[in-house]
Order: sequence, then structure tokens, then C-alpha cells
Amino acid sequence: MKPLADQYAEACLPERWTVAGVPLAPFSIGHWQILTRFGSPLVGRAESVGFPDLAFALFVCSRNASRFAGIGRLPLRWRWWARVMSIRFKRNPVDLRGCIGLFLLYVEDAAQEIATWQKPGPPGAAIMSKSARPKMLELRRVLMSHYGYRDREVTDMPLGRALWEFTAWAEADGHCWLRSPEDDIRREQLDKDLAELEKVNGRSPTTN
Repeated sequence: MKPLADQYAEACLPERWTVAGVPLAPFSIGHWQILTRFGSPLVGRAESVGFPDLAFALFVCSRNASRFAGIGRLPLRWRWWARVMSIRFKRNPVDLRGCIGLFLLYVEDAAQEIATWQKPGPPGAAIMSKSARPKMLELRRVLMSHYGYRDREVTDMPLGRALWEFTAWAEADGHCWLRSPEDDIRREQLDKDLAELEKVNGRSPTTN
């Protein structure tokens, strides 16, 4: 596990991804909302994913999500993009399955789990899941009401950074503690010490 400062810096300035020759913007809350709104299987269960699904996901994620604000239907530019991508794939065949897998890694990289110690019981249990990934609506609410970000800023914010901002709020509000690499080292040493104690005493100690 990297130091917390390094993890946060990488979340704020994520690696730029390119899939099927298309440079992608950092995956954001807005991208997730748009893909979900139009039923993309690439943000749900990636089953029966075909070329149109990948092409649409690349179309959305190749630009800032705020450009789609207020759109309740597919923009006309999508038709042009779909034709261009179809021609490109025919002229330069690519591994479709590999490209889909790479796109899923792009999304997964943006939504990496943040290591925390969870406080038991409400309200912490209602705010943070075991994987420290809150629901998108709760994430947007905290970013706007607590930090004062505008809607457009939240829409285009890299998802990794948004999760870190949310987790920082959750820790300050008493719902969890951030877990550092040093914490894991100390916990590992404690487990070893307790195992030694168990051998000496001939009984099994418990840890909280």
C-alpha cells in the first residue's frame, strides 16, 4: 500500500488512459451518471457487451461529462462518432474483448477502494460501505453542501478525488478512520505478538 499522500495525489491527477486509440478524460461522477442513464453495461454487469456499447462509452468518456448536462437523449454527434468508430475498427481491427477489458480497468482504477477503519453502528454504517464507496447521490451531496463545489465541478471531478474528498469528510465527521500503511504494519505486528502470547498461555486471545 502506498503512503496516503501518494494515493491522494494520484487520485487528484490520475493517469491518462487510451482505449482503442481514443484518449479518455479522467473518469468522473458525471461519466458514471451518463453511462448509467443510457443503460451502458460497462458500469453495471459487463455482460453481452458489444461494439456499440464500447463505442458509446468511449464517446462519453473522451470528453468532460459536463458537456452532456441536461441532455435526456443521445446527442446527434453520437451518430457521427459511431460511424467514424465503425470505419476505424474495420480499417484497423482491434481486439474488442481486450478493449472492453481495458475500459473496465479504466473505470476500476478511478474507483479504487480507500482503506479505512469503520466505526460500528449508525450513523457510520449508513454513510460508508465496507469498501468505502458511498452512493453517487450521497457523494455529490457532500461535495456540494460541505465543500461548496458547484454542480459542474462535481460532474467533472475525477471519481478517485471525489472519493477521497468524501472519505476525508467522513473521517472528520467521525464515521471512519483512514488506514495508513503504518497502521497495517502495526496491526500485523500486534497479530504476531498475540499469536506468541497464545502459544505461551495456551489459549486464543481476541482482537478488536
